[in-house]
Amino acid sequence: MAEFILSIGSNTGSRIENIKKAIEGLKKTESVKKISPFYITFPMYYTNQPYFINCACIIETKKDPFSLLGKLKKLEKDIGRTKTFKNGPREIDIDIVYCENIIINTETLKIPHPERLKRIFVLKPLSDIAPDFIDPQNGKKIKDLVKKISKDFILKVPETYDEALNFLISVRPREKNDFKTSYIKDALKNLGNPQKRIGKIIHITGSVGKTSIAHYISKILIKNGKKVALYTSPHIEDLRERIIYNNRMISKKDFLENLLKGMSRVLCIY
Repeated sequence: MAEFILSIGSNTGSRIENIKKAIEGLKKTESVKKISPFYITFPMYYTNQPYFINCACIIETKKDPFSLLGKLKKLEKDIGRTKTFKNGPREIDIDIVYCENIIINTETLKIPHPERLKRIFVLKPLSDIAPDFIDPQNGKKIKDLVKKISKDFILKVPETYDEALNFLISVRPREKNDFKTSYIKDALKNLGNPQKRIGKIIHITGSVGKTSIAHYISKILIKNGKKVALYTSPHIEDLRERIIYNNRMISKKDFLENLLKGMSRVLCIY
């Protein structure tokens, strides 16, 4: 049995679901020992493409490195990876980063991965699950290597409601000239155009009293048998105050699930 460290990433389609499919595919034939948190990162090399979500995992297998490489390529194809161009968008990408202290240098496979030391999206997730692993080529621990690499843009995908709030605070706002209706249209399209499945939309504007008026109208409509969803701003104590359905605030669980759904499919972060 040999232990391999893999890097998994996706920036096309439902990113989180693609990665989860890859992990489930690995579990069918290999022993998955550890899985890192997921991270959002900027694309490298070719930057005019959607951001990535990445993670790292440790597996144990009887396969040799070349057999495992073949298995990973087939798994990528099964998940739906299509051929584009070098460093271009991809539905799923599964790389072998390390195999214990083995060094391989062939045309088809290089271990350790030759670009690992430049990639925060490899080292940061790896430092969460194997901080004391020693790189066989430079003799340094992962936790020390990650300190020397730029962390300009890497955000941990939230796993709890409180982490979701911290995530939203940490997202860097867009430049004022970068707001485009095309972003909203693309987001709605990828979410299945939910606006087409709802009824009338009432937009209330003004400098004061908007929230009070919205709640007043909502109560009248609900009293008359209508289903009403409210989005108001700002909130006082809890961000969930902004999202009300039939007089009930959205639950923390639903808030997190919907945030992850949007993050996985359409959210653009700069």
